[in-house]
Amino acid sequence: MAETQQEKAGVFVREATGLVRQLGAKDAVMYNLLNMGIPWTFLYISFAAILFPGVNLPLTVVLGFPLILVTAFTYYLLNSMMPRTGGDFVWVGRIIHPSIGFMNNFALAIFFISFVGPVSAWLFSYGVGTMLLNLSATTGDANYAAIAGQLSGPVPTMVAGIIVLAIITMSLVAGLRWTFRFQWAMFGLAMLGVLTFLGVMATTNNATFVSNFNANSGLNYNSVISAAQNGGYSLGYTLTGTLLGSVFSFLNYYGFNFSTFVGGEVRNSNRSQLYGIVGSTIIFAVLMFLVFESSYVVMGQPFLHAASFLSGNGNSAWTLPSGAVLQYLVIFANSNPIVGVLVPLAIIGSVLGSLTTIMLAVVRQSFAWSFDRVLPTKFADLDSRFHSPIFGIGLVVVVSLVFVVLNAFTTVLTYLSYAASGLWATTAIVGLAAALLPYRRRDLAGLVSRNKRVALVVLGVVTFLGSLAVAAIALSPAYLLATTGGSAISPLNVAGLFLTFIVGFLIYVISSALRKRNGIDLALSMREIPPE
Repeated sequence: MAETQQEKAGVFVREATGLVRQLGAKDAVMYNLLNMGIPWTFLYISFAAILFPGVNLPLTVVLGFPLILVTAFTYYLLNSMMPRTGGDFVWVGRIIHPSIGFMNNFALAIFFISFVGPVSAWLFSYGVGTMLLNLSATTGDANYAAIAGQLSGPVPTMVAGIIVLAIITMSLVAGLRWTFRFQWAMFGLAMLGVLTFLGVMATTNNATFVSNFNANSGLNYNSVISAAQNGGYSLGYTLTGTLLGSVFSFLNYYGFNFSTFVGGEVRNSNRSQLYGIVGSTIIFAVLMFLVFESSYVVMGQPFLHAASFLSGNGNSAWTLPSGAVLQYLVIFANSNPIVGVLVPLAIIGSVLGSLTTIMLAVVRQSFAWSFDRVLPTKFADLDSRFHSPIFGIGLVVVVSLVFVVLNAFTTVLTYLSYAASGLWATTAIVGLAAALLPYRRRDLAGLVSRNKRVALVVLGVVTFLGSLAVAAIALSPAYLLATTGGSAISPLNVAGLFLTFIVGFLIYVISSALRKRNGIDLALSMREIPPE
């Protein structure tokens, strides 16, 4: 009787998703690069130096690249076999078990969307604010700095978040085509700023930077270094500092897989996703290395690390109005106001663009959950005019707004120091699924060559073990104590990390029980590959 009812109800919400394959290879490459956020290197070079003395950031890019490349190929192989919207939710659920697939993907969505809170605040703090400080320094007009000073605090932080959410929501509601047009525009702004920065670095040397800094900052280059050393900061490279600091590079790399969440909307999937997943990884590695290495050469690694330490710890020896982030320090390499505007513009483009990629991905994740009937089917409904899952968008916007408010008025989002471990734990589960596919889904494995089956196992095992190692580093006491300012590790935050996975598992269990009352066996139906 149950089988008859399931057949009547249908395995999925409808016979086709209603989503259209309208994205090409260039879209996939851009989408992943925009999520990874090349301009984030402007910030992370300072964050890592503050938290992990001894870090060698260019080396972290090189050390992390082999694992990221293997992981990228693992995702590509899985996507080539199941090119559907929802990405790893579909793969893990069909290979290991639907409950694990939903648990893993749900946790991933929560980790993603929680970043909307702090990152949206960067619109003012590291984007518009820094741009105004640069204009003040390069034009001599103190009014710009005065305006910048009004952009900090809880209320401006929330205002920045609301502005970001309003802009992104409009692009999402307008449909995928308009969403990608907006993302292309933001990618253009980001790349304009990054290329301007690299151009300045290529046409400036350390002597010029030192001379300009001494003449225009009110500080002395060598005194900054000495003050940091006197404060107990170690300027040399260490293995421990580099390994711990590599988590920032791994966080920056994460995003290579975002085109898989819109997998059902990418045409010529095998070719497009090869460029999108693997190609974007290679491009990003090159650009990230160039930003880090050129900054070390022109500005000087000892100075960058010392300035980061002093500014990050509120040391009185650092009297400049901004932290030692690259979009600010670049004005001492080239004092042209145009440079002072274009480089911070990269941060503005990345805030709006990267968060759009996140919210779009989570909308598509919730769509896939609903299409498989784990969530109420309403979230899989498409608007007749814009062809957008309006209810899914509404859900994601509301949750995002909660994180914006939490970031502005509470310290709850210190939880994100622990989320890096969660992100890579979900990646490890995807690697495990790839390694198990030839054994658990022989029907799918039989459709591909022996070489591809071997590649799935080998690359899957490496992805599984490597991702577990990164997750372990990100959950180690040394890493957590550094990222939480040396305060005690919070058992509540550690529990919250695991609870995110547990909640996802429980949602599936409850949904499965409710669906079974209506004659729908989720464990059975979710063995089927969703339609296009």
